[in-house]
Amino acid sequence: MEKDLLKRSEKEFLSLCVLSLPVKYREVVTLYYYEECSIEEIQGILGVNHNTIKTRLSRGRLKLKNMMERRGYNGEQA
Repeated sequence: MEKDLLKRSEKEFLSLCVLSLPVKYREVVTLYYYEECSIEEIQGILGVNHNTIKTRLSRGRLKLKNMMERRGYNGEQA
């Protein structure tokens, strides 16, 4: 019960962090992780170069990591 609540809370925290990303990072992170689109599919959807998508994903992940660390999330589970 407590673990379920903690897990849900972590997912909500991650979702809030994703939503606070700049649009160009948020859209690729959302498409890749939440919609499970491939790089090629994202390229077709956004009309952006393959390498640009990879760069945005990488930078988006780094921004998320930094944002979560600043907000006190350390990634450890109880």
